Amino acid sequence: MLWVAAGKTSVAAVARSTGYSRQAVQRVADALVADELAQYSADVHDRRKQRLELTEAGAVILGQRTSTGRSRSTCAESCSPCARRSPSCSTMAAERS
Repeated sequence: MLWVAAGKTSVAAVARSTGYSRQAVQRVADALVADELAQYSADVHDRRKQRLELTEAGAVILGQRTSTGRSRSTCAESCSPCARRSPSCSTMAAERS
């Protein structure tokens, strides 16, 4: 959600930035949209692309999560993609639970 909170972005851009496959990011994005935490919107420059952005509900939940002591500069932004997928990464393990 932090990648989406940074501004309107595409699933492909999040996948490139995180090192995850586009399909994996698409599944998460679709789940966020289904839970009404994010929404797709048309790209004004390229109608083939869809942008992903947080809804108000998603921003509220993200605000609650970051206000509990978690900062934006976590392992998710500073570790390599392989390290983030590692079961030993405590930051990502906390986010998975």
